Amino acid sequence: MQVQTASHNNKEKELSEAVFSVNVINVITPPKDFHLGKWNSRELNDLEWKRLKEKMITQGLKPFSMEHMLPLVIDPRHVDPECTLPAPNAYHAKPFKLSPAGESQLTVLEFAGGRHRLQAVADIHGEKAAAVKALRTEVKDSQNKNTKSTDEAKEKQITMAELKSCLVKLEAELEEVQKWGVILYDYSK
Repeated sequence: MQVQTASHNNKEKELSEAVFSVNVINVITPPKDFHLGKWNSRELNDLEWKRLKEKMITQGLKPFSMEHMLPLVIDPRHVDPECTLPAPNAYHAKPFKLSPAGESQLTVLEFAGGRHRLQAVADIHGEKAAAVKALRTEVKDSQNKNTKSTDEAKEKQITMAELKSCLVKLEAELEEVQKWGVILYDYSK
């Protein structure tokens, strides 16, 4: 048992030493396509990502907690040095940005895991985007609705204020669900 513990501790130490930044990435419109599978070849399991999605909905998204952040394995020269910030608190992390070398040399971003998280987030994002679209249509229809009396005009005004308030909140949620924490691991380590 002592040998396994020492081996496990050495692996954790190596991983910790390979971290060179913590950043925020837009998982819906990333700077390059994601590639998953080089280090974790587990196939996408519908039951697992749907269960994870339900957990995210009921317990809330936690895109910046250390256990939920996505592990990105990348050469540090492919990352814009202005965005690197080895921060233990991901809430202060800067948006991820590729360097000019990264822009020209990389075709994909290599993640060491996160397939099920990404699918769950994409599904949540799709549902929120559909809700935003439906609410925008409802706002537009409500704006075009003719009123015949002062009471109807007042009711329309209240309804419009409520709809617009809901829309602003939902649009903010849609924006937030796209942002996810990434831990950058030095490819050479």
